[in-house]
Amino acid sequence: MNRKHRLLKATGLIVLILIVIIVLRNAKNKSCADGSCTLADVPACEENCVKDSESPSKLVQSLIQISDDGGRVDWYKGESHETIAFDAVVDNLTKDTAVFTMNPDGNERVCVSCDTEIPEGFVGQPAWHPDGRHLIVQAESSYSGHTVTEHVSFGLNNDLWIIDTQTKAATRIWKTDLNHAALHPHFSPDGTKLIFAERIPTGIRLPIFGNITPGGENHWAGWQIRIADFDISNLTITSSFAVKPNGSGLYETNEFSTNDIFTYSFTRGGATYVNDIYKYDLAKHQSTQLISSSGVWDEHGIFRPDDSGDLTYISSQADANWQYPGKTAADLSTELFIKRPNGDNIQLTEFNKDLSSPKRYIVSDYSWNKDGTQLAVQVAPKDKRTNAADKPQIWLMTFNIASET
Repeated sequence: MNRKHRLLKATGLIVLILIVIIVLRNAKNKSCADGSCTLADVPACEENCVKDSESPSKLVQSLIQISDDGGRVDWYKGESHETIAFDAVVDNLTKDTAVFTMNPDGNERVCVSCDTEIPEGFVGQPAWHPDGRHLIVQAESSYSGHTVTEHVSFGLNNDLWIIDTQTKAATRIWKTDLNHAALHPHFSPDGTKLIFAERIPTGIRLPIFGNITPGGENHWAGWQIRIADFDISNLTITSSFAVKPNGSGLYETNEFSTNDIFTYSFTRGGATYVNDIYKYDLAKHQSTQLISSSGVWDEHGIFRPDDSGDLTYISSQADANWQYPGKTAADLSTELFIKRPNGDNIQLTEFNKDLSSPKRYIVSDYSWNKDGTQLAVQVAPKDKRTNAADKPQIWLMTFNIASET
């Protein structure tokens, strides 16, 4: 082969390589634009990528981050709109939070609790009233010392408020007494019932808690479920009563599935974790256990709103090393699961799959859309070494309906 032919062959090879590079780059850019890439492949556009490596189940079609700053979520399930309500940190120094709304794609973000009569501080845990106009939220009361246990995730010294999202008028509908708590409020589908977890002080001061908790008590003990009749026309609780279906311990209300049935979590005796999930039938005054796993962190069980009988819930079971007693919330990592009526238990996320990651991830809240095809999922990253928390994220999970038929 003469020199001219060698040059032509080399030039052709270079052109071929350039064409391949351009094709691959265009393919990658297209993948990035349409959200079908993976974070590992295209880190430059990770906010648009599907995190395929964290969707182990064939049930999940895509998992996309829609907010890098958002907390507890509630997706409106009526016909008038499909807005997601959530809380988020608004002051990095004080960790004050406020309530926002946004579209399912993360756009049109609006603060609905800002510039209202609700005192600034910890404001969050929003839940829609079925009218699609009003939100119920928690807000720390005048008794609060703005401590960790008075954050909306614990509810101590929290009041309950109703926000009119159209006029931004705010009305307090439940005032807690000193060192009481109100947590996880939810309306029934017809809007006439309201449930929330309520804590009554036990009067037992434990030296181990010092001044960390209001009254120095074990804040995992003393809980019950408050069930109220609610009048939306006057924004008032007309009557209420409390139940403790499983005896003394920690109760967390989850969500109504019908006007008479709601789910809740329960941990016996004030143990410092969340264990087992139940449903409660108001008409029968009857409790039924749905998830039972001794020593495993299980919470936030919600029935899928499509009459399938599927139950989604948050659990630590993916981490075989996490067992109570022995492990604590400081070691916790959780994933989202779905339990089917036939007994199948399917893991939906794998945020903690990479054991070498310096972060651990806590799937800590979520909400279905009205037809049970998508979930808005809150994920809280924490540093494994320092336990420092990053801002919670909100992800949109879309189900592969074809795989379920």
